[in-house]
Amino acid sequence: MTQVRHFLVLMLLSFCSTMAMAQMPAAISISPANATAFDELTLTLTPAAGCTPEGKTSLVDAPVIKMHSGITIGTSAWSQAVPYDGAPGGGTSTQLTANGDGTYSITFNPSVYYGIAPGAVVTAINCVFNQGNWDGENKDTDPATGTCRDYTVPLTFTATSPSVKLNVDMNYQSSLGSFSAADGDFVTVQGDLNNGGAPMLDVDGDGIYTWTFPDLVEAQNYTYKFSINGNAATSEADFRNIAPALGLNERTHWYNDQSPTSLKLYVDMSAQITDGSFVPASNTLDVAGAFNGWAGGTMLTDADNNGIYEADVTTGVTAGDNIEYKYRINGNWDTSEFPNGGPNRKWTVAGGLNEIREAYNTISYIRIDMTPALNALLDSTGAVIVPAFDPNVDFIDCGGNFNYPQWSGSPRLTRLFADNPDLLTYELEVRTMAIGATGEFKARLNGSWDTNEFPGPQPNRQISPVAGVNVFCMTWGVVGEQDCSAEQFTTVANLTKAGIRLYPNPTNNFVRIEVPANVQNITVTNLLGQTVASVSSPGSVSTINTGNFANGLYIVSFTGKDGLIATTKLIKE
Repeated sequence: MTQVRHFLVLMLLSFCSTMAMAQMPAAISISPANATAFDELTLTLTPAAGCTPEGKTSLVDAPVIKMHSGITIGTSAWSQAVPYDGAPGGGTSTQLTANGDGTYSITFNPSVYYGIAPGAVVTAINCVFNQGNWDGENKDTDPATGTCRDYTVPLTFTATSPSVKLNVDMNYQSSLGSFSAADGDFVTVQGDLNNGGAPMLDVDGDGIYTWTFPDLVEAQNYTYKFSINGNAATSEADFRNIAPALGLNERTHWYNDQSPTSLKLYVDMSAQITDGSFVPASNTLDVAGAFNGWAGGTMLTDADNNGIYEADVTTGVTAGDNIEYKYRINGNWDTSEFPNGGPNRKWTVAGGLNEIREAYNTISYIRIDMTPALNALLDSTGAVIVPAFDPNVDFIDCGGNFNYPQWSGSPRLTRLFADNPDLLTYELEVRTMAIGATGEFKARLNGSWDTNEFPGPQPNRQISPVAGVNVFCMTWGVVGEQDCSAEQFTTVANLTKAGIRLYPNPTNNFVRIEVPANVQNITVTNLLGQTVASVSSPGSVSTINTGNFANGLYIVSFTGKDGLIATTKLIKE
């Protein structure tokens, strides 16, 4: 019965694949037409046959067209995405070549381009195209609605029975003295996946032991754990689980999930390579820190020539340590990052592998005032778009192109001034943005895109760091940046310091505003960033009619001749 069911599944998958091939987008063709994710193929785009989203520039006859893409694995679309400005595997560019007839092509092997594991069931390429930025864009046309949607480019695939390849790294156990291959110790697999007590294989002598289990049942749950010498006393405590998909399913583990404490450093040198301050052919990059006595000499290298330099730090780091360090060009403190007394980088070491991704000579801090988020964000009908923020329960993160992977979400923002209940400033440290890069992001409530600060098609925030330490201040749901000079830029305390008084608040029909002589302009904006009222050259007391304002939250900005003095919130009831 199982064999019959499995055969029917394969037939269904094959049928779905055939049906998908009949739905190739009108603007795209691939050659060969029956290519799989493991074949070299040429994808050709005809922009004139595609869809230009509203507000975007057409890519017809564009001088540059780049592909922003991912793959569908099983039913998961946009997996293993490669952004238009990213670095595909194999050194392939994301840019298409103009063919001179209004079409553009790119030739690549998807398995290399996206880093697809052998045996993975890849059913499509998901993609959109732009002009090297998002001002111009090309997408597919939805035949049902006539609106623009992402391209789905079907691929042929060959369904096979699932297999599972298990790898277990025993190097840390060897360093602890609990495993010694030289003394005859071996590793076996126990559970539903059971290799009958046979030793797992370490063919290349790297301390990683392997065993493959073929011809399993798709989606069936299997348990497994590893054992030293088949001895219950030294076996792993807990079973792991896997429900394999079609093709090869590979899993790699540390024995007992114990790994040595170490740092894996990734440093983006692209800005320095571009401006000529770092020449890969003749310059070197090292890191000096507490873990090597500040002597340096821990070298970083770029094996795949993508501008990202890497190093492993395996000594001098202990879980719980608060370490400090800096990167240096040519081992010279005069050409180190953050020179002339600038800050050291800091990291609290966690047990196991610490992956640290950074850009040379820049750290950015995003600070967001969450005061406006205490009120629910409503649409024009009064329906709740984003619920109210509860600082005792909810959290904030940022989804952006500086995440790893991109747009996957950041760590939670940390609340500053936690001892003052009136201050709701939250901060995120961003290490991955290179000097001059454009960071795009939106803040999100509880890590969900459904409750981001700018629902719907509203634009992303943008920031661009310069060398050194950058601080970007903003208010939840308010377009643009705010002044960072005040401890918190939307508090009554700061208004008092500036000599400003605003009442009544909440308001119904009017608000009266008292300001000192240095205030030259008062502006009231809604949460879309639209100006709904303004007063130029106000006297000491001004009155703004709010009777026609929609109920909700507004931001009042006070500007002097030297720039922004303060901002605060105004509630219309």
